[in-house]
Amino acid sequence: MDLEKERIKINCNFCKKDFVLTFNTTQCPNCGENFSPEEVHQVFYNYESRLANSKLYRAGEKMQKSGERIEKTGGFISQIGCFIFMLPLALLCLWFLINMFK
Repeated sequence: MDLEKERIKINCNFCKKDFVLTFNTTQCPNCGENFSPEEVHQVFYNYESRLANSKLYRAGEKMQKSGERIEKTGGFISQIGCFIFMLPLALLCLWFLINMFK
C-alpha cells in the first residue's frame, strides 16, 4: 500500500471542520493551523495497520489472488482450444498434400 497516495477524511481539532488529509499535509486548509508531520504520518501508519488487519482487506487480497489464478487457467484453456481447433485444419492440409503428390 502506498501511503503517500492515500487520503483520509478527518475533522480538524481546532476549527472542527472536515477536510481531506494527505500524507504530506502540514496545515488545515480551513483555519491554517499547523500539524506536526510526525502526527500526520502516525495517523497514516495507524490507518494502514487497521486496514491490513481488517477481515475485508484480507478477503479482498484472497479474491485478487484467486482472480489471478483464474486468469492463468483461462489462458491455458484458451491455448488448448486453439490447439484443438487447429488440429483438424492441420490434418486436412496434410491430407491435401498427400493426395496432391500421389
